[in-house]
Amino acid sequence: MLITELLGVVFPQLLDVRIENVFTAGRSVRIQASTQDQDVACPACGFVARRVHSRYERRLSDLMVGGRETLVHLRVRRLFCGNQDCSRATFVEQVAGLTTKYGRRSIGWVACCAISRWRSAAGPARAWPLTSPPT
Repeated sequence: MLITELLGVVFPQLLDVRIENVFTAGRSVRIQASTQDQDVACPACGFVARRVHSRYERRLSDLMVGGRETLVHLRVRRLFCGNQDCSRATFVEQVAGLTTKYGRRSIGWVACCAISRWRSAAGPARAWPLTSPPT
């Protein structure tokens, strides 16, 4: 099995980022990653942005691995929207399946906690088998 295949099985949310380093710090697993240098569409108008305003690091809590907390240190770009008619001058790129606007937890972490809260609120009769939460 190739490392990219293993990554796709264990961390499918990280397939669209460049993994730069993985290490342990105390009782946590740290993953340093950055976004791929791809064109990104402005979320307000859809104009494809190419000019980078700046870069910064986001820290996201992710699903546990081997009983250890996982933190993703993700370097993202803030881009200029090149559309003169757009109401947004700049925006930050998001990684599908991993980040949300202003989020400090991965999408998988949020979904896992929502299912866990739903199951505990439903009581022991719903604890097994796992069913999906009501929509």
